[in-house]
Amino acid sequence: MRDWSIVVAVYNDEAVLSSNLLRSPVVRSGHRVHVQKIGGKGAFPTVATAYNAVLKQPQEDLLVFVHPDVYLPPNWSDCFDRALDWLDHNDPEWGVLGLVGVRADGTKCGFAYDVGQCRFVGDRPLHHPTQVRTLDEFVFVLRRSRSLACDETFPGQQNHFSTVDLCLQAESRALKSYALPCFAVHNSNYWRYYPLSFWKCYLHLRKKWHNSLPIIAPCAGVTAGCLPLMKRVLQDVPRRRFRDPRVMKRVSDPEALYHDLQNGMASNFGPA
Repeated sequence: MRDWSIVVAVYNDEAVLSSNLLRSPVVRSGHRVHVQKIGGKGAFPTVATAYNAVLKQPQEDLLVFVHPDVYLPPNWSDCFDRALDWLDHNDPEWGVLGLVGVRADGTKCGFAYDVGQCRFVGDRPLHHPTQVRTLDEFVFVLRRSRSLACDETFPGQQNHFSTVDLCLQAESRALKSYALPCFAVHNSNYWRYYPLSFWKCYLHLRKKWHNSLPIIAPCAGVTAGCLPLMKRVLQDVPRRRFRDPRVMKRVSDPEALYHDLQNGMASNFGPA
């Protein structure tokens, strides 16, 4: 078994953590879990500071950062190990790994299920790691030895676009990012509208990487002007406003949902 650990940041939502990530079989398989608390006395002020604190510890080199509302299915570790084997032979100097990303040509890459959106995200299941330019932050992987760190100047606690920023840091050092052939259930709540914190981080990323624009992130395109994203948001308003509320809330049993998905699309999930 490879030596790697899991890092999760929690905002006073231990119930979400317990009913999702901590129910994942991979957590019970012996890998260490760093639970970093955000907000409140004695806790970290932001996700970025919480993640960086673990990156500074002299322990496992390989770290898997996961949102508390993510369920990793029984075969996740095996799929991850096979992906790492492929990378050992093809690009041992990789920078950032994740599950869903966007290629340089703007097409989505990867495969996961998002409960809030009530759909699969990514274009199709992957057979091996595939190079992307940016990655979604719900699951991503770093190595301490690469000295990549989350930008603590992003506004707000959650630090939207932090993984996109990490991918761009890696790109500036000629390190590649990859989407992995590993499936997960993101048991998220659906956003009717982008919150103010999202827009603040969007503007921060755009200013920081203005020489690298356009940047197509999994959640939005970052361009020199906000007009393209604003148009998309306005076009989505009717759909988001009248969407069936049943698809906007987390399910109580992500493990059961995974098995339902697996039974419906068995060829996409590999061995149980």
